[in-house]
Amino acid sequence: MKKICSKTVSITSDASKFTIQKVTDFVKISRSFQSNVFLCKNGVTLHAKKLTCLVSFFMMLRKGESFLLITEGADADSAIQQLLQQLLPSKATT
Repeated sequence: MKKICSKTVSITSDASKFTIQKVTDFVKISRSFQSNVFLCKNGVTLHAKKLTCLVSFFMMLRKGESFLLITEGADADSAIQQLLQQLLPSKATT
């Protein structure tokens, strides 16, 4: 059975903390799960397993902005927890 989880992530510090290495790590973690992973902001939804999409997404984030992290699939709970852990060291909060 598919499950859907979502969490709003707010950027509380300089978004430049999202380096290419951190974005690459985020994609690797996303790809390790069977679940689909999406990021949504301002009506735009991106597939989080595609590095090219995420580089632009994270580079355009600014302090005070937020986005929605969505996971969909059998391992959605595990996926969202690990992805949030990846974001939290970057000074993002939920």
